[in-house]
Parts: sequence; structure tokens; C-alpha cells
Amino acid sequence: MGMLETRLLHFKNVYIISLNEGIFPKGKPAPSFIPYSLRNGYELPTIKHQDSIFSYYFHRLIAGAENITLLYSKQLSDKSKGEKSRFISQLEYSPKYTNKNISLQFKLFSRNSEPISIIKDDALLEKIKKIFNCKILSPSAISNFNECSLRFYFKYIAQLDEPKQLTEIPSEGEFGSIFHEAICSIYKPYTNKIIDKNLLQEILKKEDTIDQCIYEAMAKVLSLEINKSNISGYNVLIFRTIKKYITNTIQKDALDDNFTIISLEEKTSVELTLNENISITIGGYLDRVDLINNKIRIIDYKTGKPKNQITLIEDLFYSNKKENFSHVLQLLTYCYLKDKTANKTDVLPELRYIKQFNTKSNDCIFLDHVPLNSYYTSVKPVFEKMLIELISDIFNKEIKFCQTEHTQRCEYCSFAIFCR
Repeated sequence: MGMLETRLLHFKNVYIISLNEGIFPKGKPAPSFIPYSLRNGYELPTIKHQDSIFSYYFHRLIAGAENITLLYSKQLSDKSKGEKSRFISQLEYSPKYTNKNISLQFKLFSRNSEPISIIKDDALLEKIKKIFNCKILSPSAISNFNECSLRFYFKYIAQLDEPKQLTEIPSEGEFGSIFHEAICSIYKPYTNKIIDKNLLQEILKKEDTIDQCIYEAMAKVLSLEINKSNISGYNVLIFRTIKKYITNTIQKDALDDNFTIISLEEKTSVELTLNENISITIGGYLDRVDLINNKIRIIDYKTGKPKNQITLIEDLFYSNKKENFSHVLQLLTYCYLKDKTANKTDVLPELRYIKQFNTKSNDCIFLDHVPLNSYYTSVKPVFEKMLIELISDIFNKEIKFCQTEHTQRCEYCSFAIFCR
């Protein structure tokens, strides 16, 4: 029952939940085109008036009750800072509630939730096999399972929809998609051609072409009609930022003279037989594949913070450390896929963090502080063995889907609410 529905009603026992500051009373006024100063000057209703009304509703409701239970949460959320409502503080310090016939008791309740785990019974195992019998297992899905198998279950097995938040600014994923779309459009006319410094300088001079590619990428990703004549507001900042990152990318490429872009957003897949009963397809899209110095170079663009230094290949799998090496795991999985079709040509993995770009940055993966300049000769045997073991655990009946022990990995997880 809402607070408004309690008017003119009296109850012997009253329970009020979510009595947090910012929820009851609300911390923000109702939207209005009339500013607060004018509303106050002309004695129109303001936030103070709204607070007074809810104060009246609250004290009138509890006035005739014998037992009152007020509950508030100390957990932080989008709507609450974990503070108790001012009305609770009024009860604590008001002389009206200090007589001997009124007893105030304050108790703290903590929820000791048990870790969530999903047992793989025969029905669930059959469902998993059926899903990946007709669906490609992507490197990002493998990385999800490695970080938190429960998140993998929610997203790929239970297939729960991730909540979409309506915001005025693009998300990190949308920002990355705009960059990917734009750089792909810019480089597409030059695929399978030898690219040198002179050609890259010519590309940089074609500002109108670069601008148009960015406009089209923003329109596609943000589902907006954006062009040079109507772009405004925050979209101008997005445009300028993306253009700066693209300029840095091209300047970075100019340091590698004479290379060939083989493909952009290449779709690749490999059949993997785990045992006589289970055969799956691993696959995904490679951001960019180059041929340089008789090596195949796989470039993976990232928008996050650089996390490209590991001590051992084993650290990528089931790591008990707090560090998250998902970027390296995904890129080496792409290398594994490409290696199966590269005709024994060595594969060079390269992570490019576009927000950290400068011409002096090093994009290699570092293995014990040594640049990893070769997938095939350096890490292939160990990585492939552990990758197959990791994938096999998805179908292992003895291994449950469990939530991760490292709660910092839950910070941006869409399913974190289930584990709290």
C-alpha cells in the first residue's frame, strides 16, 4: 500500500520499508520549467512543500499505531546513499517520543547470503549441449566463464536479458562500437594493398572522408540521424574524441612501414571436438588482420585500461589473483582461431588501447616483462591445452556454475543483483 492510500486509515501494526533518505521523502523535486527562485518568490509549491506533505502523511500514519516497524537499507544504489530517512532521526530525538509509554528500539539486520551455485544435472547438461550445438562459442563467452561461471550461466544458458539503461551519453560499449565502425570504414578501401607512411599521410589529409565515416558510425550505433549540418551538444564531443583516437591510430600505423591489411572484422570459426559426444564451434570477429614481416598480426582494439602484462600463461585461467586478464585471454583465443587456418604462418598478437594511444606506447602482450612477439612458437602448446580444458569444464557435470570470489569483478556485471 502506498503512502497516499493510507490517508484516513488507522492501523494497529505499521510496517514501512525502504525508509531511506532520497526515497522517503524524495530528494528531488518534480520536473518543472519554472526555476526554484521564481516558485519560491511567487509562493508556488517547492521541494519544501513536498517534504512537508510527506512529513504529515508519515506522522499521521504512525500516530494511532501500537507497533511500528521502520526498515531502511544501508546498501548503496542509484536511488539511495544508504542513509536512514530524516523521519527516523526525528523519532530518535523528538521529545514527543521520550515518555515512558513509548519504547524505541533500533536493530541492525545483516543478510548472510550463501554463495550461489547451479548444479549441472542431466537436463541442464543436455540443454548446454543443445545450445552450443547450434550456437558459436565466442572468445568473450569463454572469458565470461573464466571470470565468473555463474555470470556465464545467466547470460548464455538461462539467457537472461541484460537490463538496458537509458542514458544521454553512450556507454563504453557503444563508444567502442563507434570507433570500430569508423576505423573499419576508413581502412576498408585499402585492404589487400601495401600500406606505407606516404599512403597513411594521404589518408590523414582526407579529413572530409574521415569525418563522414565517423558520422555514419555514430548514426549506425546510436540510431540517430547525424551529419555535419545537424550535429550538436554532447555528440560534438563524441565526434571530436573519436576523431582524435582515429588520428592517433593512423599515426601509430605509420611507425610500421610496409604492411598489408588482410581483413577487417573478419568472421572466423573452428570446429573443436571435446570427446566422442561433444563437438562445438568456437568463433568470433577479428577486429583487424595484417600481414607484416611475413607474420600475421591480429590487432584487437580496446577502450578500457591497459591490462596486457602477465607473469605466466597459467595466470589467464582460473586465476585466484584480483587482476583480470580477459583482454589477453580473448586476443590469444583469436590467435588460436587464426592459427588453425594460417597455414603455419606465425601469428603476432597486439592489443591496442585507444584511450592510451600515443606513438611511444607498446601494444605487445608482456609475458614476465618480455614482449610476446609470437603466438605459435612462444605460448601455443600451453595455451591450447589450458583453453581446451577450460572449455571442457563448461560441459563437465562435476563442475558447478559458481559466483566468483572476487567481488570487484561484479562492479559492472548486469547480474550482480542476484549475488548480493
